[in-house]
Amino acid sequence: MRVLKRTLSTLIAAVIFLALFACCGIPERPGERPTEPTATQSPPAQTVSPEVIKTPEPTPEPTPEPTPEPTPPPPATLKMCVLGDVLVHNTQLTDAYNREDGTYDFTHCFRYIKEHVSQADIAFCQLETTFGGGPNFAGYPNFNTPDEMACALSDMGIDLLGLAGNHVLDKGYSGMVRTLDTVKAAGMTPIGAYATQEERDKSSGIVLMEQNGIRVAFLAYTYGTNGIPLPSDKPFVTNLLYTDYLTNLSVLNKDLILADLSAAKAMEPDLIVTITHWGSEYATKPNKFQQEAAEFLFENGVDVILGSHCHVPQPYERRTITTVDGETKDVFVSFCLGNLISAQTYDYTNLSAMLNLEFEMDPLTREVVLTEVSYIPIYTVKASEGSDYHVLPIHDGITSYETDGEPPISSSLYNSLLKGLKDLHSILGPEGDPMYSPPDTQ
Repeated sequence: MRVLKRTLSTLIAAVIFLALFACCGIPERPGERPTEPTATQSPPAQTVSPEVIKTPEPTPEPTPEPTPEPTPPPPATLKMCVLGDVLVHNTQLTDAYNREDGTYDFTHCFRYIKEHVSQADIAFCQLETTFGGGPNFAGYPNFNTPDEMACALSDMGIDLLGLAGNHVLDKGYSGMVRTLDTVKAAGMTPIGAYATQEERDKSSGIVLMEQNGIRVAFLAYTYGTNGIPLPSDKPFVTNLLYTDYLTNLSVLNKDLILADLSAAKAMEPDLIVTITHWGSEYATKPNKFQQEAAEFLFENGVDVILGSHCHVPQPYERRTITTVDGETKDVFVSFCLGNLISAQTYDYTNLSAMLNLEFEMDPLTREVVLTEVSYIPIYTVKASEGSDYHVLPIHDGITSYETDGEPPISSSLYNSLLKGLKDLHSILGPEGDPMYSPPDTQ
């Protein structure tokens, strides 16, 4: 009975369904079902042929941001201050002597240049005396200076002190050894003299200094020793530029120099600098032997030559050279800066300069370039010209006189400073003096 009721219900629903289609006016094609759903019918699932099924496009991967190029490190820099020769004559000894306690003090000699020198990464000057010990201190011809001068040089900011010079044996071997010890005790590094063969062999005559990541190999040579032969059992005491150092001073000590340069190159420095005590005294131009020695040094790997001994300024210059290995490179030579301080009275012996050299090194290639060369003109004021012996920047002195500033300058010293500046410009060239003002040509 229940089955019959269900069947009748189904038939009645079918009749109603067909009637609804007829009322909506939608014709039915033979063999097809309606394609649009009615209000009571869910849309039929569509059948799509396999060949027209589209594979969904893959979601593109985001384009990675390019890795930025690393910022190259800035170039390393090295500032070198080069000064002239230090001589101490008898009148300077008197000036520095304290009668109350019997001591000496030379710090006042450098009070006007200390600030500049101490700012350099490496400051160098040449010693033209010895620290052989008292009480018999003396000036020319056999120099022996109180240890207080070593203290004053260190206090000024000197790092490297040249000992390879013609006065290195003024007080004999023992005096030379004491000079070495005094320089070291004052906090400076000596170069060009040695107490033992082992000391010479260990260093190969080279002082290697590193500042701001730039490695500099220094070597030092002297033309001679004022006719004093090297001790036969101690030929190592100093480095000779010439083998005929007691006579003609013309035969370069090539074997020694080449051996030293080979040892220097093995240390892989970024710069090789030689300190050469050479030339003719009181000559403002280099002689042919200086030129020949410079050429030999440059051709065999030296980058910078710092000359001394002549007691007067000589020019400096840049060069482009070709080495024995076929390398073309730029080099620099300062033939002489004259006296840093002395009591000499010959022309130009009171004139000198603080030579400033600035180097830059590419930290990736380690190529070093000399980027700046300049100098500050200086003048040795004697006790008879001022309050005491001291080194004075010439421009500062001129400005002081013209503005009633410090230090007080007399009219005679002012005129000497004006003449000295003109003379120094004529020797070194005015372009390197940053305070130089060309004369008005209008």
